[in-house]
Amino acid sequence: MTAFVQPLNDKEMTRLDGFLLKYGNDEAILTLSELDGFLVALASSPVLLTPNEWLPEVTGGRAPRFKKPAEAEAFSALLMRYMNNVAGELSEACDAFEPLFLEDESEPDPQVVVEEWCFGYLRGVQVARWPALPPVQVRHLEAIALHGLDENIEKVEALQPQEHAASVEAVVIGLRALYRFFDSQRG
Repeated sequence: MTAFVQPLNDKEMTRLDGFLLKYGNDEAILTLSELDGFLVALASSPVLLTPNEWLPEVTGGRAPRFKKPAEAEAFSALLMRYMNNVAGELSEACDAFEPLFLEDESEPDPQVVVEEWCFGYLRGVQVARWPALPPVQVRHLEAIALHGLDENIEKVEALQPQEHAASVEAVVIGLRALYRFFDSQRG
């Protein structure tokens, strides 16, 4: 059981998002949505990693060059709190967990954008070196990979609105099922 951690408020989320973009590089995680997916995969993983094992993936393989020590401390504190919050939410209420998806408001009917979240999730799976999965769990991971792999862009773009909505729901169902699968093994 994970201890309750105060969720980041809107101002803190904006600040963490700013740090990711400002100090990231081409290999870093640059958005909160991608970070959320990454951290959900780590929290779901059968083997729990230390921050030293996953932080290089967040920062693109190098330590950010913060302008002030206070920024480095704030980034670290916000990131760890966010990670602990994600892990706590999944542990306490997996079936109510809602991933941090983006919304494309450029269309008349705003559409949920899950690609960055799914990309982050798959990065987390890779960093944690997940083992081979049984067929049911493979299908859940494939639902996430549909939106998280560049090779599937054309498939996603060809989805009709109802199909897209169903594929987004499959991502949410998949992340919860994968968390429960590994959590039952950690028992």
